Amino acid sequence: MKEINNSVRKSGLPRDRYILELGEREREELIAEIWLITKKLLPFTMGKTSYGLVGASKILFSVLPEIALPIDNAQWLHVFKTVDFGDVLHHMVFDVKQWERITGKQLNDLDHSKRLTTLPSVYNVMAMLARPKI
Repeated sequence: MKEINNSVRKSGLPRDRYILELGEREREELIAEIWLITKKLLPFTMGKTSYGLVGASKILFSVLPEIALPIDNAQWLHVFKTVDFGDVLHHMVFDVKQWERITGKQLNDLDHSKRLTTLPSVYNVMAMLARPKI
């Protein structure tokens, strides 16, 4: 993760849009690497009633907020319907690109208070709203 963090800082790309601004090949390699790291974290975040996906995603988000998305159980089960963190990141990139193409606005520029600092943090708000109301 340290190498990824260093590459974000040294890339010259906007930190808040890093995963979106990467070239497609580089993004695919990055997402594959993030998925490998996720699988390595699962044994440490797995519990008696949890598969560890929530904990792993939150650890990754805390270390790589430019890339990773913190995902709760309802989002895994009802919004994304996958256990593959790479799939979630692909969905996020696709959704954000589509939304920005349609609106002509950059998603991360919508919060004028600047409290939401990266695309994953902004997208997470949308994913939380998409959860079923229980």
